[in-house]
Amino acid sequence: MNIESEPEVAPAPEKPQSMVARKLAEAKERYTRELGMLMRMADVINSLPEHIAEKCCIYNNYLDFNQLSREESLTVMKTLSAGKWTKSPNGYDSATIDYNAEIDGMKVRLWAAAPPDSCRVIEVEEEVPATKIVRRKLICSGPEA
Repeated sequence: MNIESEPEVAPAPEKPQSMVARKLAEAKERYTRELGMLMRMADVINSLPEHIAEKCCIYNNYLDFNQLSREESLTVMKTLSAGKWTKSPNGYDSATIDYNAEIDGMKVRLWAAAPPDSCRVIEVEEEVPATKIVRRKLICSGPEA
């Protein structure tokens, strides 16, 4: 039998990536991103004076500075060049505020920081009309209950 040319064979279809391999690849990508963010946070912490860096922690994906004086807050803000910071009253200490900013995907919070001289936290009393509350109760009767 004389064969002049071999018949063309279609390449075997690629085996679909297994779910486990896909999940592992996704986790690796996520952890690589998180490690990169942690390294950026470490660079920020290292760029600050030690007495401010000691008041810093990484909490719930935030670079969190705790209970800074006004001068310390300004140092952090200038170092980070974040631009606009949102301010809100701190939920635990009635005389302090929280600052929040996002810098290139990095979330930064100055928690319970001293407010600027132009701001103060005040308490306002407000009346809230009566509210109807619906609750679920379990009522059982009979010996099988």
